[in-house]
Amino acid sequence: MCAVFGFLDYKGKTSNAVLKKLIHYLSVAAEVRGTDATGIAYVRDGSIITYKKPKPAHKVKLFFPRDTRAVIGHTRFTTQGSEKRNCNNHPFEGHCGTKSFALAHNGVLYNDRELRREQHLPPTPIENEPSIVYGGKKYTEYKD
Repeated sequence: MCAVFGFLDYKGKTSNAVLKKLIHYLSVAAEVRGTDATGIAYVRDGSIITYKKPKPAHKVKLFFPRDTRAVIGHTRFTTQGSEKRNCNNHPFEGHCGTKSFALAHNGVLYNDRELRREQHLPPTPIENEPSIVYGGKKYTEYKD
């Protein structure tokens, strides 16, 4: 299937060099779960930055700036939607009102067309993942 990996250094006690090695080793270890695409997301200057490529982790140089405190990453085994269309690869970026987020998951939604129809979800460029739109819709309903 796929793999999700990352780190949270909320106290800022780990050096950038160690964190870069950690992400490299985690992403390469995650290749056993997927080699079709690799990506990470992190926060820089208050904005979410997503970097992803349709390549196995050992062929991707994952970069994040100094003082990064959290990274979420994903390696993908393609089951739906072509990995060559980078919008299908994880992490995904989403928005709920003025809030932004990054999302990576493990699993397949086989009822994506049904969910889009039943929940009246707007179209997205992502071929198989209404999860961001559905999650954003539910969050908006909940917070109101």
